[in-house]
Amino acid sequence: MKSPKFLLLYGINFPPELTGIGKYTGDMSAWLLSKNIPQIVVTSFPYYPEWQIKKPYKGRWYKKEIHHNGSLIIYRCPIYVPMNPSGMQRILHEFSFLISSGLLLLTLLFKRKFFRIVCIAPPFHLGLNAILIKFLTGVPYSYHIQDLQVQAAKNLKMIESSFLLGIMERLQRFIYKNANQISTISHSMAEEIKNATLKEIVHFPNWVDCSKFYPISNTDFIKEKYGILPHKKILLYAGSVGKKQGLELLLDITPHFKEDSDLVFIISGSGPYLEEIKRTANDRKINTIHFLNTIPENEFNAFLNMADIHLIPQKIGTSNLLMPSKLGPILSTGGLALVCVESNTELGQLISKNKMGLVAEAENKESIISQITYFLENDNAELKVNARNYALNNLNKDKVLQKHFQTFIS
Repeated sequence: MKSPKFLLLYGINFPPELTGIGKYTGDMSAWLLSKNIPQIVVTSFPYYPEWQIKKPYKGRWYKKEIHHNGSLIIYRCPIYVPMNPSGMQRILHEFSFLISSGLLLLTLLFKRKFFRIVCIAPPFHLGLNAILIKFLTGVPYSYHIQDLQVQAAKNLKMIESSFLLGIMERLQRFIYKNANQISTISHSMAEEIKNATLKEIVHFPNWVDCSKFYPISNTDFIKEKYGILPHKKILLYAGSVGKKQGLELLLDITPHFKEDSDLVFIISGSGPYLEEIKRTANDRKINTIHFLNTIPENEFNAFLNMADIHLIPQKIGTSNLLMPSKLGPILSTGGLALVCVESNTELGQLISKNKMGLVAEAENKESIISQITYFLENDNAELKVNARNYALNNLNKDKVLQKHFQTFIS
């Protein structure tokens, strides 16, 4: 009896991580399993967004997990996880996984047969290992880009060495050239990628499970759980707290709204810049922001519904290099998104064209305050209905995954 051929799913993030790229890769894997596609996943130990390896994975070397009667085999590879991921530490973090996972992939060549490689970036250079496996086996590989890492590092000055950036850009072009398929989550990111390759880029947006994230009519009981009076309006940021989010601007905005106003600010999540934000708020005696931990998955729909407005800030220079993963669940709950982006970006145009949220200028305090004030003074029911309808029609998980993987399951 011949051993089955597997889909090789290769990326640094995977469940039990609940947010970011790991969540979407996990969703993808589970959906493909439901279509009887056997998989081998090569990934790291869960560390995101806290930037520390979670129990019970601490202190482990390589680890093999077998699920669904052998239809899903997960190999977890050792990785260096810095507590404060600066530019150089992040490079070492990603390079450690490139090496440890590369060694594992070479051993798998003697044990398993693959019919396709799906490589998830970032880290962008994982494509180098995918190319190696393609060269040794002849198996085609798809390169799916969740974040234009090299361009973001350059624009945000996370890496300032022009020599190092030049090497990264050349490696990126090499990875693009050797991919059988390149996909990414937004049209603007696809246009950016086209500048470095002549290939057609597939639009593969991040999705949302609209049956899992849905509107709740009465949220008073949810507010009560978090000690917030029912008449209060909530401005919520829920997600990773990193440099790309630009949350420090919120510290400049909150003093404009007095403590006795009807507006409450909440930051929920974790990440490398959370403690810095907390320290700055404490130093400036800003006590109008409530800091909450990451909310458990089974409570997250209700928690999102509690918010009256959802803040999605972006730093200047990044708006067309990523598409925030938090947007889908917000829209699916009928939430009102306030996106802070540069003019004429895809995200800003998406919100404005479909009349499903508010748009402010990135890193512009006056513009953001103006839009918050507009929200407080106006009825936004129509925008919320439009948000839910957009998610149902364009981002629903089964529709997105069925369209992208139809050749796998036909």
